[in-house]
Formats: sequence, C-alpha cells, structure tokens
Amino acid sequence: MNKHGLSRDIPHGVEGEVRRRCKFSCILCDSGLYHFHHFDPPFAEAIRHDPNGITLLCGTCHDYVERGLKSNAEIVEADRRRVNETPVANVFLSVQKPFYTVLGSLIFPTEGPLVTHNGQPVLAVTASELGKLEITADLIDINGQSRLLIEDNAIRIHPDSWDVKVQGPVIRMWSKPKSVFAEIVLHPPNGIHIRDFAIRLGNWIIDTRERGRFSARRIESDNPENICGGIFAAGAIVSEGPLCLNQEGFSMGPSCIDMSYDSKRLYQLADEGKMSQLIREITGPRPRPDGGLVKIQIVPPQN
Repeated sequence: MNKHGLSRDIPHGVEGEVRRRCKFSCILCDSGLYHFHHFDPPFAEAIRHDPNGITLLCGTCHDYVERGLKSNAEIVEADRRRVNETPVANVFLSVQKPFYTVLGSLIFPTEGPLVTHNGQPVLAVTASELGKLEITADLIDINGQSRLLIEDNAIRIHPDSWDVKVQGPVIRMWSKPKSVFAEIVLHPPNGIHIRDFAIRLGNWIIDTRERGRFSARRIESDNPENICGGIFAAGAIVSEGPLCLNQEGFSMGPSCIDMSYDSKRLYQLADEGKMSQLIREITGPRPRPDGGLVKIQIVPPQN
C-alpha cells in the first residue's frame, strides 16, 4: 500500500486491459512472464490503478528499471510504441525424460508424434540428435484460428488473443470474452497438461470441455453438431502410440482405457504433476466393473 492508501492489488478488468494493450508480454523483451509496472505515475505516487499508466515488464527488465539502469522515459516510449508492434510472447518450457503429455483425459507417456492429422504431426514430443526433448504443437480453435503454437520448447502467445494470463504454472488463454480456449498446466521438467480446450483439425473437433473428458468428433459439414463418428472417453486413456486422424476415420496406438476412472481424480493428479501415479492407477490391476481393458466407444452415424 502506498502513501495514498492504494493497494498493490490491481482490479481484474484493469489487468486484462493492460495485458491486451501490451500484447501479453514484456514491452522490452517479449517475455511471456511479467510483472505489472506502474510508470505514469510511479506506484508510490499513484492514487488509482490507471490502465494507461501501467505496463508489463519481465522480472529482469523490471529489475533494470528499479535499479535505475533503465529510465522511466524509456518505459514511456516503449509502452507508446507497443500498439503498433506485433510481438509473439514466449514462455519457455523445461523438458526432460521421462515426459508425459496429457490432453484432457488422454495421456501419452511416450515420445514421437502424439496427434496427427492427414499424416502431419499436430502435437509431438521428439528427441534431437543430442537427446534433448522438444515439444511442437499447432492447435487451431473451432473457428480456424491458430491459438496455441509450441515450437523450440517455447509457447508462442499470439498477440490477437482476447486475453492470456500466466499465473504460477498455469497459462489460461481466452479466444473471446468469457470463452477460455485452453488452460495449460506446466510440470517442469517432466509433464504438460493441456485441458479445457476445443480444437479443429479438418473435419475433426477435439474437445475436453465436458467434465475434462477427451473426445474427438468427426463431423460431416461445418456444423460441429453434425457428428458422424469419433472417440468418446468417459474415463481415461493411456496411449502408447499416436492418435491419427484423417478424412475417413482414426487409429490409435496400443491403449489402456478405463471407462470408470474418475475425471476429478485424473485432473487432480495431472495438475499436481503425479503422472507416474496416474498411469499406475489407470493401467494397474485394481478392481474395475469391466474387469480390465475396455473398447473405445464409437459413435454411430447420425440419421
């Protein structure tokens, strides 16, 4: 609290306005990890949280300002220029073996292509010649807009997103007001959980918004409700191979599917980064109504 009694807590609406104006990144270096910095006036002199007087600075650039190694005039000028810039904010990932990728209730404990469409990888975890793991992804929303790009182990945040908020290990992305495109929970260096999303791959829609359950719906037209087949997981899937989608259908690698696994339990363990425990519970010899493995439910064509 400053001498005017102003708290450090910035209203959510003001935060969102500042994030959008600054393109979700530090105005000096484009880092997707940032602090809110009052510059006009400085926080010590502010009587309210004016979004036009607040900007985004990463920890390093903020230290430069606080230590007097960058002037306030430089911050004013960088903030003024931001409206005409199109930066891509970066959040770098720490990735090591073993690595687990979770899409809603679909779990990949393997490397290689994880999701492909017409033979092209959409999500992959691959090892370089030096043995370094690299994540790549290009996820498109149901309106055809690229929303989540991961390359070179960096999440690239598009400046035309409605809002993107990084809070601890969780990245939330909005495609429009009150419409979350995806939430990403990071568990460095061994896991990533991409949840609460719906993406479009040709005539397929992959969706995890229904109580966290994974589904892949094949549609006959541009109407997402016109379903002609797909995969619906009422519990959890551990897949040792890629999910391959094409115009006509799909295939999956060897999988253990537990239709009765509790999605709340899955999210709890995945969000805590307890991937090994989660896989043991799904694939292990615990009592299940079906007595073991179950088949994927195929949705019949709609009349």
